Amino acid sequence: TFDELVEAAGRPVLVLIDDGEGLRDCAGGDFFLRVARGQVPSTFVVLGGNSEGVGAGLSGWQPEMKKARQGLLLSPQGISDGELIGTRIPRNLVGQPVAIGRGWLNLGDGNITQVATLAPPR
Repeated sequence: TFDELVEAAGRPVLVLIDDGEGLRDCAGGDFFLRVARGQVPSTFVVLGGNSEGVGAGLSGWQPEMKKARQGLLLSPQGISDGELIGTRIPRNLVGQPVAIGRGWLNLGDGNITQVATLAPPR
């Protein structure tokens, strides 16, 4: 189980999830819900996916993660994309071409900052 893996690690754990909209009802949902609520010490989740699917719904682990009101947008395509990370996205940032290695970060204070991200080698 995820709990056993985290305990066996003996150090902070970061779980990276891509295409998270397809995992809304996954077997690990209870574990991710506890992580989102801060009930699993030293365990963190990065949830990736499209803005229409990630965090949709009223209950479950993804809407609970959305309540953290922090995150990184790599390519905001709609004005409401900022809601995923707890902030508003200025209109001039919406719909821009994808900038590989760049993103918009909110650390929970409602302000967004452009940051450099890891980019694949060209």
